[in-house]
Amino acid sequence: MALLSVGLERKGRPRLRRRIVHIALGTLFILSLLTWDGLKWPLLALLVLGTCLSILQDKRPLRSISWFLDRYDKVGDQVPGQGPITFFSGALVVWFIFGGSVALAALIVLTFGDPLANIIGSVVGRCRIPWNREKTLEGSIAFYVSSGAVLALVLGPAPGFVLAAIGSLVETGRARRSLLLDDNILIPVVVALSAWVLDLCLPSFI
Repeated sequence: MALLSVGLERKGRPRLRRRIVHIALGTLFILSLLTWDGLKWPLLALLVLGTCLSILQDKRPLRSISWFLDRYDKVGDQVPGQGPITFFSGALVVWFIFGGSVALAALIVLTFGDPLANIIGSVVGRCRIPWNREKTLEGSIAFYVSSGAVLALVLGPAPGFVLAAIGSLVETGRARRSLLLDDNILIPVVVALSAWVLDLCLPSFI
């Protein structure tokens, strides 16, 4: 039993490390958006560099990059470093296209909702979502509460919990895993589009 517990603990460490990096990256993007809009250009350059390194790693692995990927990459990823690449892509798409409060809302949902849903769902998740057995009700609730609470503090309760609900529904969706349909891209884009449309229909929504 002790050996089993140790095995499970070790198995969960890469997942926890990925979520910590996810939150750290999201916080960096949020602070950058709030302090200086021009920082999106250096971050875009980092995305281009990371994409080039991913292509190189796929052709001719580098030891230093392999060490990082062994600790942070997810099993089943289509390309090396898929998590950071899709995260930067999703965050920068909403930043460049929408900017302002719309991009901020999308970044908050991406930063806090997705990783906390994964952590809570893995630790205490028992009730499976009927349309996606890989997701749990507990994880979805964690997504909604965490992202909604932060959004409510920044944008107000009404837009905060409405956009959190939209993000949590997207997160439970069942789609074939691919680069374009990665949660890191799909969630911020759908939340940003929803916020933009709601703000058009309901002036001063955000």
